[in-house]
Amino acid sequence: MTSVPPLVCVGHSHVRCVARAAQARGVPLIAIDLWKQRDPIAGPDDRPGWLSATLARCGDGPVFSLIGGAFHHTLGLLVHPRPFDFVLPSAPELPLDDVEIVPVDGVDAALTALMEPYLKMMEALAQTAPGGVVHLEPPPVYADEGRLALDSPALPIYQEYQAAHRHRVKVSSRYLRYKLWRLHSQILMEFCHRHGIEFVPHPPMTADSQGFLEEAYYLEPMHANDAYGDLVLRQMEERAAAAATTRHV
Repeated sequence: MTSVPPLVCVGHSHVRCVARAAQARGVPLIAIDLWKQRDPIAGPDDRPGWLSATLARCGDGPVFSLIGGAFHHTLGLLVHPRPFDFVLPSAPELPLDDVEIVPVDGVDAALTALMEPYLKMMEALAQTAPGGVVHLEPPPVYADEGRLALDSPALPIYQEYQAAHRHRVKVSSRYLRYKLWRLHSQILMEFCHRHGIEFVPHPPMTADSQGFLEEAYYLEPMHANDAYGDLVLRQMEERAAAAATTRHV
C-alpha cells in the first residue's frame, strides 16, 4: 500500500490552528511556522532558510501558503492615531465612520507596503516550488467590538500597539476592519494571479450573512480557532488529492 505523502504548509501564526487540527485528526502535515525560524528572510546562500527546508520536504506536491495574513489588523484592528475610513469600491454601500474619509488608493498603498516583505516570500516560493503554491485566504474579521476589546489586552500585538501608540487602545468599528480585510484579500488575489499562485478563499461556512467570522470559529481578535483550522486543512487535502490525480493521468 502506497503511503500518502504529508501535506506541506508554510506561513505565520495562522499555520498553528491548521497544525493542531492535523494532529487531532492524524493527518500527516509538515508545518513551517516562520515566526519560529531564526532567519526566515535570508539564509547563508541568499536563499531563505525556510524556503530550502520547505522545498526539501514537499516533493512534487503543492506547497500551501499561509504567509502573512494579519496586516489588515496591523493597520486597523485598533483605532489609528489619525482615525480614518474609506469607501471600498467593491462594496460602496458599507457604512462609514464619522471620521476623515481617505482615498482607497492610499489605504491600498499602505497595506501593500506592510505586506511587501511577505509577498516577496510568496514570490520566492512560487519561483522554486516544483508542485506550485496554493495560498489560503486569511480568516474573516470578527464583528463584536466589545468582545475584541475585552480579549485584546492579553495579546502581545496589543501590548506592542500600546508601546508604539499609547493612545491607540480602542478597537476599530467592525465595518472598517471588514473593509480592510476585503482590501487585503484583493491585494493577495491580484498578487497570486500575477505570479501563478492559486488563491483559495476562506471556507464559506465560516462567515455569517454579512461576511464576518462566525462565533464557532473565533479564537481571539487576530486568529481563528482549531475548528476553522480543520476546514482549511480539508481544503488543503482536496487540492493535494486533485494535484496528485492530475500528475498521474
